[in-house]
Amino acid sequence: MTRTLDDFRETILAKLSCRQRNDAAYIAHLFVRYFRISVRPGFEELIKVLEEAGIASVLGQKLPGGLRGTHFSLDQRHYSIRYSTDQWEGGKNHTVLHETYEIIHEMLSDQEMEPSPSRKLCWDADYFAASVLMQPAVFAPFAKASGLDIIALRSQFECSYASVTLRLAEVMRNQPLLGVLYQRQEQGNPAEWTEPPDRRQFRATIVTRTPGFGIRDPRVLCGSRGGMPRKGTTPSPGSIAEWVMLNGKAAYAEVESTRLGARSGDIAIAARPVTWKGQLAKVAVVAVPYQQRGALRPQINNGVAFERLFDYQELTIK
Repeated sequence: MTRTLDDFRETILAKLSCRQRNDAAYIAHLFVRYFRISVRPGFEELIKVLEEAGIASVLGQKLPGGLRGTHFSLDQRHYSIRYSTDQWEGGKNHTVLHETYEIIHEMLSDQEMEPSPSRKLCWDADYFAASVLMQPAVFAPFAKASGLDIIALRSQFECSYASVTLRLAEVMRNQPLLGVLYQRQEQGNPAEWTEPPDRRQFRATIVTRTPGFGIRDPRVLCGSRGGMPRKGTTPSPGSIAEWVMLNGKAAYAEVESTRLGARSGDIAIAARPVTWKGQLAKVAVVAVPYQQRGALRPQINNGVAFERLFDYQELTIK
């Protein structure tokens, strides 16, 4: 028996409180279970589920103004999703699921679901998409096996670097960690960029951490500025992120501060460059407490040449 969007809506209305109906992650969990989405859904599977369930017909086309996706109602019960064909495969998956959440939200809004501001709705839709594409049961083992490697996870799950960085802190709740994604702000085709990378061109677009991560004033992470990385800021002078930007190489650093009589600054960090069309476009940074530096071991032993920075102690992961 085919399960439909109407059935899904009625299930949500019957079983969930108003608060739960506004929880994008929980809706994603129910969506996966209800429509029997696989743990690694591909584009064809998603399209089949959406069309067979009567959620929406899906069509790719060139959309104006850099728009990645849109949807509209064909009548009171049927929708159509349009996605831009100028996207990589992972982008298409995310866009279609983003629009799917907005459709579900619209159908529930008429049934006592609290209205959401457009900005929050867009964020929730991205959260829903990431939760469907990176389900905890499969994402967590991969994250652990990769050494919390944002680049490897992006390739494995075909999701954006931003989604993967956020998902790390959402799923790996038992592993204290900090994830930071710096993105180059230059516009246009990267192949035409002429200026060499400079920290002032980069901004922290994602800064996320688990509740268990708390490091005070780690200079290797934040350079001369001190404190913790903040969204929207440039990499600090002297930080590991700045070093990666200037040198275009992966870097690893660890600080063991027992000789200073303080444990709060102990930290291990892996930072990697992301190139796009031959140009440095992003820097992905993951940090863990020094005592748990072994969590990064698979990443620094995966064949990528990591430079060891700063004269703290010899690189040994036991």
